[in-house]
Amino acid sequence: MDFVSFLFQNLKKNEKDKIKSLILFGSVARGDAGTDSDVDIFIDIMGDEKKIERESLKLVDKFFGSFKFKKHWNLLGIQNEINIVVGKLEKWKLRDSMLGNSIILYQKYSPRLEEGKNKILLIWSVVKNNSKRVMLNKKLIGYNYYGRKYKGMLEIYEGNKLGSNVISIPSEHLNLFLKEFHKFKVNVKIIRVFEYKE
Repeated sequence: MDFVSFLFQNLKKNEKDKIKSLILFGSVARGDAGTDSDVDIFIDIMGDEKKIERESLKLVDKFFGSFKFKKHWNLLGIQNEINIVVGKLEKWKLRDSMLGNSIILYQKYSPRLEEGKNKILLIWSVVKNNSKRVMLNKKLIGYNYYGRKYKGMLEIYEGNKLGSNVISIPSEHLNLFLKEFHKFKVNVKIIRVFEYKE
């Protein structure tokens, strides 16, 4: 992405060193953006965020006045606003919404754990309303009707039932499951784990 290159070319070295990653999120990352949609970029940093936020916003304005933008993107009719959010990803309230719906534009190299997967444990209390409990279970686990099997979300998205009110799912599908729990107005606890292969 041209803006990312422009950003790193123009930030001071001590500011660049504080950046852990740049993440594209929102409608552009999901692939459902319109012509007027903003390009949302989260800058995950170490240390104080105010200075980098201030400098990044200045560089957004400079980018739209740059030769590259005027002679390429502007001629193509691409004039979407760039929305910059600067902060610490682990503390950001919208972090979970990024799972499965974001694209890493830049990230410092760090060794990754091999032979395993990032998983999410979802834990919820007993649903007292009987019809709501049945409907939620059908949605998660599936059901049989007149000899025909209807798959639940756990089977479709490779999750597992670990207990009566505990399931394990791949982290990238968290938002899909949270939507269902919110639909049934069921509070759920989220625990992130790393599952090793034996």
